[in-house]
Amino acid sequence: MSTAAPIHDTQRPATLATWSEQAWQRLQLPPQRGSFRPLDAARRQLGLVATADDMGQCRITWLIDVEQQVVEDARFLAFGALSSHPLADAFCQRAKGQSIDAICSLDPLNCEADLRDTPETPAFGEDPTLLVAFIRDLQQRIAALAPTVTVLPKPVEVERYQRKREQEWDDQDRAWLPLSLMKKLMQVQKVGDAILLERSNRPITWSVEGLHDDFLIKASFTDVSSDETPTLIAFLQEGLQERIHPQISVEEVSS
Repeated sequence: MSTAAPIHDTQRPATLATWSEQAWQRLQLPPQRGSFRPLDAARRQLGLVATADDMGQCRITWLIDVEQQVVEDARFLAFGALSSHPLADAFCQRAKGQSIDAICSLDPLNCEADLRDTPETPAFGEDPTLLVAFIRDLQQRIAALAPTVTVLPKPVEVERYQRKREQEWDDQDRAWLPLSLMKKLMQVQKVGDAILLERSNRPITWSVEGLHDDFLIKASFTDVSSDETPTLIAFLQEGLQERIHPQISVEEVSS
């Protein structure tokens, strides 16, 4: 699954002064922006609906339950008018959990309404009828394509770590994931020293030997008996989960 970089601009351009705050925020960081590959669908044993509108506004890739004809997840990439970004995002958000029939019979003006700050004020400062026309085109294409979609065989592969999309990060993710490898290692060593001193009541000589997949800490200990090592690892893991990130795990380096 790929995710295109969102548009970031802390100061709204004068040309977008008539836009609602909701539409402006969706333009900067649209939660559903991205795309799914056939491999993503095969891994989840879902069908892939992939199509683009004839007006050159956006392309959608949706994962659907083929038997139930229900949208399980939805992504889009927009490359037309700026308004197509927040509108396509609202359309994809509405699609999740809906049947193909329901989302394809939805009045596209509802997507524009989702972006309004107040019910009576247009999200883009103008009549939205023409702006949402590309969604109507997409609905027709999706309705025709979805019944023909099949599920590909599930691939045989070793499960690999995949970092969460930035749009899905929580506060702990934002504090940990952007750090460089060196900063992560230094922080783990410093916090780990304090944890071991507090919980074992004596200095413990240990070192961080590696960090894998953002959260797996490889540790080694000096002058510590093999019987004591599992306890120290448990101290480290529990403390690092509390003080740095709840997904951290600790393993001893294999000798």
